[in-house]
Amino acid sequence: MIFTKEKKLIRYKSKCLVKWPGFLVCLFFCVNVSAQSPEELVSRLKTSPGDSSRAGLYTRISNTILNSNASQALQYGKEGLAFAQAKDLDDYLPGLYYAIGNAYNALGNDDSALIFLNHCSAAARKAGKLELEVNSLRTAGYILVNLSKYDEASEKLFYGLRISEAAKDEALAASVYSTISMLYLYQSNYDKALSYGEKALDYFRRTGNDQKLGSIYLNVGLIYAEIKNFNKAADYYKNALAAYEKTGNKIGMATTYGNMSTIEVKDRPKKIAYLLKAKDIWDVVSPEHPNAVGNTGNLGMAYRSLAMDPVYAEEKQKGNITESKAELLQKAEKYLAYAVQMCRKLDFGRDLAYFTLELAELKEQQGDFKTANKYLHEYLVLNDSLYSQENKNKIAEAESKYVINHKNSEIAISKLTIANNQKVRIGLIAGLALLGVIGVLLYYQVRNSKRTNARLVALNSKLDDANKTKATFFAILSHDLRSPVANLVNFLQLQKRSPGLLDEKQVADRETKIGTAAESLLETMETMLLWSKGQMEKFVPQINEVPVDGLFEYLQKFFSGTQKVNFIYYGAEGLHVTSDENYLQTIMQNLTSNAVKALANTASPMVEWTVLEQDGKIVLRLTDNGPGVDADLLKDDGLFHPNNRTGLGMHLVRDLASAIRCRITAENRPEGGMRFYLYL
Repeated sequence: MIFTKEKKLIRYKSKCLVKWPGFLVCLFFCVNVSAQSPEELVSRLKTSPGDSSRAGLYTRISNTILNSNASQALQYGKEGLAFAQAKDLDDYLPGLYYAIGNAYNALGNDDSALIFLNHCSAAARKAGKLELEVNSLRTAGYILVNLSKYDEASEKLFYGLRISEAAKDEALAASVYSTISMLYLYQSNYDKALSYGEKALDYFRRTGNDQKLGSIYLNVGLIYAEIKNFNKAADYYKNALAAYEKTGNKIGMATTYGNMSTIEVKDRPKKIAYLLKAKDIWDVVSPEHPNAVGNTGNLGMAYRSLAMDPVYAEEKQKGNITESKAELLQKAEKYLAYAVQMCRKLDFGRDLAYFTLELAELKEQQGDFKTANKYLHEYLVLNDSLYSQENKNKIAEAESKYVINHKNSEIAISKLTIANNQKVRIGLIAGLALLGVIGVLLYYQVRNSKRTNARLVALNSKLDDANKTKATFFAILSHDLRSPVANLVNFLQLQKRSPGLLDEKQVADRETKIGTAAESLLETMETMLLWSKGQMEKFVPQINEVPVDGLFEYLQKFFSGTQKVNFIYYGAEGLHVTSDENYLQTIMQNLTSNAVKALANTASPMVEWTVLEQDGKIVLRLTDNGPGVDADLLKDDGLFHPNNRTGLGMHLVRDLASAIRCRITAENRPEGGMRFYLYL
């Protein structure tokens, strides 16, 4: 897509793309947060005498301050991990791995988060800690969803769901339901997203945990916002904000404010106010969190929409808007460029695609079509890779594995009942398959017969053309050989019958004409032999790299004895063509000979060979200033069509050019003369 001033930007928005990126709710609600303040826990850490209690305190401190200060949570998690490893306290490793993984996730470092979460799931499985294993799988699945790695995410999430249900742990299963709902939301499968979200919400409503309930309210609100049921979305967001304020979860509050901005479709200043509230919180707690990056990008989009709003002038006149359109667009570009930069840095593929498209539209509105085109190309590449059918198939495959494992016991009982039916079915399928194979074989046989008949018709047509060509060739040959042979015979008979009839001057003149005729005869015979050689079945051109300088040097030597004609060659320095050298020399020689003959009655005759480059290919051009040719020899396609009157040379040129796939066109010059083009 190339942008011009006349052509507006086309919005290539996939229906699979969620319209408000970056607001996937953070599912940290399964971390056990201590009722004690962080200060009390840190104070106990300094005075704790036992190694085990110290290792446990590191985990509790990291989990307690995670939602308010992720950087410190990461620091305490790493200190605790080093302490536990030094003291061989393997029982505490899964919890510390999980705390570190959550801290990295909150800071937006997804690669490191996934590494520690994978360590946690492996260590928890080994230690038999089901809750930590499922939570690490679920959180890793959430991160992979946010990175658009849906196949990997689905494998982890459905495995976590399977082992949770096998252990009959409703709390763990409900937490996984919530993350699976986000997986389907990102793939625009809203029915399944709501189904899994409502399952999670039903459980947490019954348990009354505000921290967990806030996250589920936010997730389900996001789904309703995506299907444009803004009233329901607003209700769920308000419930989520109340729950997060009650528990002091700043990350949850920032995420909720960001989501609330997305449903303010008409009131753009209110939308911007929500986004700025969220940004103030994100800048303090975790500026590189995925939701923080998405919030910044959405802020840029909001400023751009405000600048392009039809009621902008009216609102500015009322004083509701103080910035000029240029200032609003400048703010929009600042926030969108930062979002794109951070998405690229943190590998947020989904948000990167969306904000890249928004930046392309902004650049088009500013008149920078070149940059807009670059961003649009990046978006198309990203969008194709994110929402391919392969990703959807892999998610469906993972869910199918979960369903199959869940129904294994029922299938085992059913197998005994349907065994006989399966045998009958297999027999029918085999019979149908056999009939299908027979039908396919018959179809291919008929198709091959048709193809063979078509080939025979084509070969017969070629044979008929070849016979006609041979007849034409012999007619031309007879015409070209008759005149010089007749002149030679007449002169010899005259010399024999009346040797004294001609004086010395007449004899010399006659001998000159006879010599010219003999030379013409020799040239015609050589041309005929070369053409005949070209018609041999096994004779094929030898394609090599041929220097154009060598071709011009051959022509200079061949026509060195031609007087009064000015030969010009230029443009060949260092250039090569891919062709058969002998074929090409013969073609150029014949065309040059025809040009020289056409210049017999031309004052200041000139023949010029020039090398041109068109579309990266070499074109050879022959120009003369002769009288040109009859218009009936130049057809609408620009090709020179020899007939029986043009002699054997042009037929030879045509056949040799066809053999080396050289296209020759010709035209009469307005100022006089001919111009031939050789396209190699």
